[in-house]
Amino acid sequence: AELRAALGRPLAQLASQAASQTAPPRARSRVDTSGSNSAAPSPGATSLALPLAVHTQLTQTMLDAPDELAARALSFLNEHLPWPSTIRFTAHLPASDDSAGSAPAPTGSAAAFPVIHPAARAPFGTLAIGDDASAVVPPDVLRQLEQAAAWLAGYLVLQRRSDQLRSLAITDELTGAYNRRYFNRFASTLLEKARQQHFRVSVLLFDIDNFKQYNDQHGHAAGDEILRQAIALLRRCTRPNDLVARIGGDEFAVVFWDAEPPRQPNSQHPRDALAVSARFRKAISEHDWRHGTNLIGSVSISGGIATFPWDAASLGALLSKADEALLRAKSQGKNVICLSDRDPKSEI
Repeated sequence: AELRAALGRPLAQLASQAASQTAPPRARSRVDTSGSNSAAPSPGATSLALPLAVHTQLTQTMLDAPDELAARALSFLNEHLPWPSTIRFTAHLPASDDSAGSAPAPTGSAAAFPVIHPAARAPFGTLAIGDDASAVVPPDVLRQLEQAAAWLAGYLVLQRRSDQLRSLAITDELTGAYNRRYFNRFASTLLEKARQQHFRVSVLLFDIDNFKQYNDQHGHAAGDEILRQAIALLRRCTRPNDLVARIGGDEFAVVFWDAEPPRQPNSQHPRDALAVSARFRKAISEHDWRHGTNLIGSVSISGGIATFPWDAASLGALLSKADEALLRAKSQGKNVICLSDRDPKSEI
């Protein structure tokens, strides 16, 4: 919601500019250019006659479902403009550097135009019409297809910019983990979903033991490298759906939840979260910590785990319980992960 409020107005303005895009891409067609229908597409052709609602809906799609933008734009082109047959978009799959700037026309098409990033000259894909490569395509259809390719390229450029801004808004620049703002929003939404669908959510809070000491002895650059490498090790231990976030200087949070049923019949929360955390703690302890060629020495973490709904019913209370377990881990000599309960078996 915050990203939509921040970006909605500028993206709408940029979308309006994209809608009036008139700079055409270079044609790559299999059109029979002999005879009276051989007129070349005009670079000064007018913009596409699409309703304003189309641009509004595409801007909203860019914010809510960016992966669906190309398909939605193609649907609008087919719905609102007259074509002798359905047009189709084939996405370009990057291969080698020498392929940049071109997009092969789909086989069996009557005409095709590359959809190209106007600045980078890199192809997004190809917009094509017809199935018969020998068919004669009227000049007005060629001009409209040319304009449609430029129009679609404009929106795909906006999507790329939007994706970049979205990434900057929700991730920590140093480690690549999610930031605290996104963690709070994601975890709050997930807990509400867990409350409705009756599944469990565990949160691990951990920090680097004696982190200030590394900064003092080896410099802040070495401290930054410890944080980056720690998150890289954590990603190897967690599942793709487990969320990793940096919520403070050297303090991190991991949200464990089951996006699907457990892979093993007897798997349980929070024991599974504790087992993953144990593997991570061991990986940290055994890692060869270096900054460049300089050996940093041993590094360890301490952490605490709390689970919804057993330990707390809200995000704030869940974090408090996990923080209490983290403090207990510190009091036990560090390099320990504790559950929020007092069971001696819940410490590793």
